[in-house]
Amino acid sequence: MERDAEFITYDVVDYEPSNLKKLLNFDQYFRQKDILFNLDEIAQECSKKGKTILFCDNGNKIIEFNALSDKLKSGDIIITHDWGVEIKEKDIELSGLKTLEIDKKAQLAFFERV
Repeated sequence: MERDAEFITYDVVDYEPSNLKKLLNFDQYFRQKDILFNLDEIAQECSKKGKTILFCDNGNKIIEFNALSDKLKSGDIIITHDWGVEIKEKDIELSGLKTLEIDKKAQLAFFERV
């Protein structure tokens, strides 16, 4: 991954401050928003030059994955957590996506937009 990358994270909850959050200047990259109500904003972020890596781990991963995977450019990556538990292959639209890796132990699935 390029070191000259931008990091943005969304969550509906702003968790307690920690030394790590302060060290990383986390609040600069954090947006306290529900992604499902801000899909246009996320699509705009995904359209920027460079590789986008989306990590899906909200309360409704199926909706999140399906809503965001089509916003990706060729070569972008989408990852989902709780694979095989909260989200399965039958739940998602894989058209235009290539499976990179399924890690059953970590419950992670990695896909690339082709």
